[in-house]
Amino acid sequence: MKKSNKIKAAVMAAAMSALSVTGTVPAAISAADGTVKYEFEDGATDGGKIYSDGTNGVKLSDFPEGTDLSGFSGKGFSYVDQKGTTVSVDVEVAEAGLYELNFGYCEPSDPNKKVQYLNINGVNQGEVTFPYSPEFKETSGGIINLKKGKNTIELKAYWGYTFIDYLTLKPADESITSLSPTRELSNPDASDSAKRLYSYLCDTYGKHIIAGQQEYCGDHNYNLWSSPDVFIKDNEAEFEYILDKTGKQPAIRGIDLLAYNTSSDWRDHAPERAIEWTNKYHGIATLTWHWNVPCEKGSEDIAFYVESANPKFTTFSCKNAVTEGTWEHEKVMADLELIAGRAEENEGCRCACAVETSPRSRGRMVLVGS
Repeated sequence: MKKSNKIKAAVMAAAMSALSVTGTVPAAISAADGTVKYEFEDGATDGGKIYSDGTNGVKLSDFPEGTDLSGFSGKGFSYVDQKGTTVSVDVEVAEAGLYELNFGYCEPSDPNKKVQYLNINGVNQGEVTFPYSPEFKETSGGIINLKKGKNTIELKAYWGYTFIDYLTLKPADESITSLSPTRELSNPDASDSAKRLYSYLCDTYGKHIIAGQQEYCGDHNYNLWSSPDVFIKDNEAEFEYILDKTGKQPAIRGIDLLAYNTSSDWRDHAPERAIEWTNKYHGIATLTWHWNVPCEKGSEDIAFYVESANPKFTTFSCKNAVTEGTWEHEKVMADLELIAGRAEENEGCRCACAVETSPRSRGRMVLVGS
C-alpha cells in the first residue's frame, strides 16, 4: 500500500476511534479522500469568542452591512478580534505525515484581506491569509506536518477580526509527499562548484534544515578605506544575535543585489560579500536581485512597485521587456549585462544565485547556479 493511502486509512481510523472511545468526533468525514472536519465551536479560545449556538450573541450591527453569518457549519463558529487572541482545536491522526489544511471562515471587515498566525503544537508555521468575504467560505491553510496522535492547531490573531468556522484535514497528495529532486542540473555546462553545491542540497533534502539569514542591504564595512579587502564587518545585527544565542553562524547568507542596475551608480559590494562569505567563512551565499527600473521612460527615479502597491511605482512592462525595440527591452538587456559581469566575479564560489526581476512589476525570473 502506498504511503498516501496508508495515511488516509489512518485518518479514518483515528476519527472512528474518537467516536467510539470519547464520543466526540469531527462534524463530517469524507470516506472518498480521507477528509476530516473539525469545528472551532468545539475548540478553545484565549481572548477570542466562541459561538456554540449559531449566531446567538453576535451583534451584527458591529459589522459592515451585508455581513451574512447564516452559512456556518455545525453548531456555530469562533471569532478572533484583537491581536494576540487565539482559537484552537485538537486533532487526532494515527500516522505522522503531511496533511492538507483548509479553513472555513468569514472576513467581512477588510475589503482586501486579514492575516493570522498559524501555530501547530505551539510552534509558529507562518501566516494564513483570509481574503475578504462577507459570508462563510473556505481558504487554504497550506500543507502542514503533523505528529502521530493529538495535535493542536491554533490561529493567533495578527490582523484579527475574522470568524473561523471549521478546519479540514486530508492526507497531502502523493505528488507532494513523494517529492524527490532530480540529480541533474538544467545547465550541462555548470561549474564543478555548482555541481558540488547542488549535490549537497540534494543530500540534505528531506532530512535536515539548512539554517540561513538574510542580511541588510548596504555596505557592511563602514571604514572600507582602512581595510579594503574586508566586506563583512559592520551592519551585522542579525548575524551577531544568532552567534550570541547559538555560538554558531547560519550556513546560508542571503545577499540582495538591490543596488545593481544601470539607472544608479550606488553600489554596496554585495558580490564581494558573497565571495568573502564562501571563501573566508566557508558558507553558502544566496543572491537575490530586487530589480529597480525607471518609473517611466526617461525617468531618473527608480522603483519596483506597481501603482496599487506603493505611491512610488513604475509603469515598466515585463511583456515589453522581451520585445525588441522597446525601452523596457533596452533596459533589461543593459541591466542583465551588468549583473552578468558582477556574477563572473563569483566564479568558483558555492553560490545558489536567485535572480528575482522586478518582483512587484508583473513578472519574475529565477536562475540557480554558480
